[in-house]
Amino acid sequence: MRLTAIVVFLLALLPEPAAQKPAAASQAPGPEAPGVEISAQLLPPNRFCEYGPKAYVAYFPIAITVTNGRRTPIVVARQLAVRRLLIGANISDLWAHKYELETHLEGLRIYGHDSDFGPLPSANAFVVLKHNQAYDFTVVQGIAVRNSAADLVPGTVAAGDHNISLELQTWPYARDPATVVNQWSRSGDLISIPVSSFPAPIKLMSNPVVQKCGLIPPKDSAQE
Repeated sequence: MRLTAIVVFLLALLPEPAAQKPAAASQAPGPEAPGVEISAQLLPPNRFCEYGPKAYVAYFPIAITVTNGRRTPIVVARQLAVRRLLIGANISDLWAHKYELETHLEGLRIYGHDSDFGPLPSANAFVVLKHNQAYDFTVVQGIAVRNSAADLVPGTVAAGDHNISLELQTWPYARDPATVVNQWSRSGDLISIPVSSFPAPIKLMSNPVVQKCGLIPPKDSAQE
């Protein structure tokens, strides 16, 4: 059984300076939710936007599937968002937290309706997945790419073959999830901590035909 929703995000990806060093070891992420399996399938990019003279932003539709690998049901918010984008040279580097690009994105902070947080999780805001059931949704994610690996363009990854993992924000609400964990326990385990997708291959083109989308390039690029 699959439950489907579509969520679209157009993000220009202006990462923090700490994320710009290639192959730098990152801090290990916090504990994730065991048995919650995330897969990401990258579709061909649908837009290329100029990002200064030496880089561009490619917008990839990404089909994401959340599968319950536990024996007990889980409760998942429908409004999931990408919280962190991780790109490594290969799968081994991703597992070792060595990233060519690590981008922190602003997550959602919504209030929701009081009716969403009643004795049972609202079907409008949450989905309950039994063992092996899955919830599908789609995001459009921007990735900043420099055309030449030799160029130093802040916040970009070099064109070529890489592997990517997405860290999802599973609790988009401003209220504390602890307020509903116990009352929803009969429905399932509430998933409220970040979860990451299995690594997936990604190919980033060099020098594609780009559009002028009004993106503000990194300062170093804009000065050239």
